[in-house]
Amino acid sequence: MKSIILISALIGCCFAATPKIGKCPTPGDEKTDFEVSRYLGRWYEIKRSDTPSEKGVKCSTANYSLRSDGKINVTNSGVNSEGDNVVVYLTASIVNPDQPNFLSVEIFPGAPTASYWVIKTDYETYSSLISCVQITADMYSLSGWILSRTPTLDVALVDELTKLLETKGVTELLTNDRTGCTN
Repeated sequence: MKSIILISALIGCCFAATPKIGKCPTPGDEKTDFEVSRYLGRWYEIKRSDTPSEKGVKCSTANYSLRSDGKINVTNSGVNSEGDNVVVYLTASIVNPDQPNFLSVEIFPGAPTASYWVIKTDYETYSSLISCVQITADMYSLSGWILSRTPTLDVALVDELTKLLETKGVTELLTNDRTGCTN
């Protein structure tokens, strides 16, 4: 049991923002008409929570592709502070067909999954999403992202999406550094 708690705590530390007391929030009905097929493809990270796994990473992108078994491959890539390319591969699954915007993300085989849900998107320009990791029975960590189909996004829209994420409990977003990015 101690091993499971330790592994959960390590996952929370590495992949999530500041831990909070309680349980992961449940998704609302923000995007129940979500269409996975329209969401697939490349997204550029505009803003994100301060997560240890992304410390010092810039030029971040996420690429979503559909697998033959219906799961979604998520390939997150960026450049670390030494200038090396970093890539993280994740697998996402729709939890409930009635809430297709709510996914379960496998960080690595055998690890506890993280919840992941798209709060708002127009598929062609922007997306805001939240991820939550239940670290222990009474501790969770909530993270958020603002993504764009292009390397930049209108400031007014970024402000609107930032405020939306704040209403869901995600605060203190960092702007992704795109200086010298080639992607």
